[in-house]
Amino acid sequence: MNLSAHVCRARLSWVKIGLLCFGLALAPCVIAQSLGTVVGQVSNAATATFLEVAEVAVAGSSRIAITDREGRYELSLPPGVATVVVTYTGLEVKRVPVVVSAGSRVVQNFELSSSVYRMGAFTVSGLREGSASAITKQREAFNVKNIVVADSFGNVADGPVTVSGVSGRLGRKGAYTDTFPGLHLRYAPTRGFVSRLSYSSGIGRPSFEALMPADSVNEVAPTVNIRNAGLKPQYADNFDATAEYYFEPVGSLTASVFMKQIKGFQFTDSSQFVATGADNGFDGQYGGYRITTTRNGGNARYRGVEVAYQQQFTLLPGFWRGFGFYANYTRLLTRGDYGGATVTTQVAGFVPKTGNVALTYLGAGFNLRLNAVWRSEYLVTNSTNAALVVYHEPKLQLNLKTRYNFSRATSIFCDIENFNKSPITETWVGSKDRPNQTRIVVAKVVAGIQGRC
Repeated sequence: MNLSAHVCRARLSWVKIGLLCFGLALAPCVIAQSLGTVVGQVSNAATATFLEVAEVAVAGSSRIAITDREGRYELSLPPGVATVVVTYTGLEVKRVPVVVSAGSRVVQNFELSSSVYRMGAFTVSGLREGSASAITKQREAFNVKNIVVADSFGNVADGPVTVSGVSGRLGRKGAYTDTFPGLHLRYAPTRGFVSRLSYSSGIGRPSFEALMPADSVNEVAPTVNIRNAGLKPQYADNFDATAEYYFEPVGSLTASVFMKQIKGFQFTDSSQFVATGADNGFDGQYGGYRITTTRNGGNARYRGVEVAYQQQFTLLPGFWRGFGFYANYTRLLTRGDYGGATVTTQVAGFVPKTGNVALTYLGAGFNLRLNAVWRSEYLVTNSTNAALVVYHEPKLQLNLKTRYNFSRATSIFCDIENFNKSPITETWVGSKDRPNQTRIVVAKVVAGIQGRC
């Protein structure tokens, strides 16, 4: 009896050990099956180029993915509704709720807003575009479009004009303290509908380079460029409202309106010329040269509306379920006070109308994207003289990106950018029969093989 009891207990122990091992082996499978996968690509809506090293995170968790060279990311998430937040330096933060179910694979692409929402360069009576470089900063998590003036502009001094080498050393000191209030409201009466109201304030400080008192003379132009050590920051009040509808399985329809009020906006002023004579402030030199400076203007305002639609057609049968579609349209109205008479009150550098359309396919190892980017005619340079006002022609650019994945580690790709050979720059001055600058390029083709270890 004792021997039998020992044998039974031994057998039961081995059974327990076997069940334990089986459970441990099964646990990863159960965990994996209980998760869903969110995949997609992140791109720039204005240029249709994929963004590398964009951060794709899940709000309220530590899950983060970094996009690769083709803007691709992948996240494993538990079932439920997760808010995916995408950030990329210089572009607007985007937040999209995603519905994840166990064992599902959800495709969610992101197109971050173009420079139409960022403060561009303001120019008066010059023939060159400003070299402003803007970085949009998201100040609050609930902000709809916190698009404020975080720009770096080019340059000049209020008061007497001096040129390096003609007069002595220049210096400037200054300091300021500001507060930036904001209010963000979110209302979601149903699972698929979200509305937001937002107010925020911001500041656009001149760059250190713009404030540095260093001047230069271009003998070829001929132009005297003078940096403005007294350039002041520009301030913005932002008002936004949006309504978003999300529908199954993967799709959304959004509409938003926004208004930005800018105080003391910075613009490049090239409306002045160096006087002739010994007392012209330049020891008699550079008579007739154009003076290019940066100044603070009065107030600027821009208002706009944007609608966007995107959907992955996963409800379609077979081959067709891999297709997806995206489209958006933006209308923008601007008005600026340049502190004097100008031909138009439009703000230079802002595109009144823009649109993007994309058709995608993801399936059977293929990742295909056909994209069209359109922008309307827009003001490049304002002036007090109608003959010096510069406009850019409308532009339509077509792009095709293709990829085939042999496995998760190996793929080939071929991308064709601007295959309709749309001019990069096409401007006219005064009237359309006076072309100013045209830069024609051929299509850009990038192809290769990519592997991962």
